[in-house]
Amino acid sequence: PVEIGSDQSDENVSLCMQQGSVASDETKSAEQEQPSTDDVIVLYMIAAEGEMYQGYDMLQSLLSVGFRYGDKKIFHRHEQQNGQGQILFSLAQMVNPGCFDLANFGGCRAPGLVIFMQMSLVEDPMEVFDLMHASVGQMTKDMGGEIYNKNRDVLTPIGIADIRQRIA
Repeated sequence: PVEIGSDQSDENVSLCMQQGSVASDETKSAEQEQPSTDDVIVLYMIAAEGEMYQGYDMLQSLLSVGFRYGDKKIFHRHEQQNGQGQILFSLAQMVNPGCFDLANFGGCRAPGLVIFMQMSLVEDPMEVFDLMHASVGQMTKDMGGEIYNKNRDVLTPIGIADIRQRIA
């Protein structure tokens, strides 16, 4: 079983953020290349104990909520569900290597997923968070599991309010 308290998923978020920000190269600053933890909103989606998210079921759910496979071999949700426009938030595997092998996705098994957004790179962070939360909510309905906050506590209405307050 994957330890929810492990630092491996944090390393995956940092690696994904550092390997290429969602901003264009012209707009990157040193701060954007290594965003502060205050600027990043992270949610975890973790399968039930002893379960794994399965390749094609996972892919079907990801596509149904508008994620598209892309840069850094992870999934991104763009402004438009067809993959057009700015990247709003991204999704990676919670455990190493973090990225996905699309050619072998049918054999992919993941104990959890990490979904993250960088507030400073989106026009309306509150709206983007609401979309991110709704997307993860739909995916847990599709595939099971639980949603956790950045501290790996089950996400409750109070936790959602805390995130919204942080964004505001």
